[in-house]
Amino acid sequence: MRVVILGTGTDVGKTYVTACLARGLRMRGGHSVLALKPVESGVERGMTGDAGIIAAAAAHPRCVFALAFSHCGIAPSGSS
Repeated sequence: MRVVILGTGTDVGKTYVTACLARGLRMRGGHSVLALKPVESGVERGMTGDAGIIAAAAAHPRCVFALAFSHCGIAPSGSS
């Protein structure tokens, strides 16, 4: 089963719904859950953020994909 949670607004509950769904499927028994937030902005290095909340609910390590937009002169926070 694959489930995608989408939303265009900020603070509309995407993380909450995803975490509840991941936790519920995992606790229901026998389900292996991988829950990811592929892009997250505004989170300082070392902070949990939404990706950490979702990963904790799914009981797996937080997966982080650092994106750099060097062609625009933009780098991930904390890098030079």
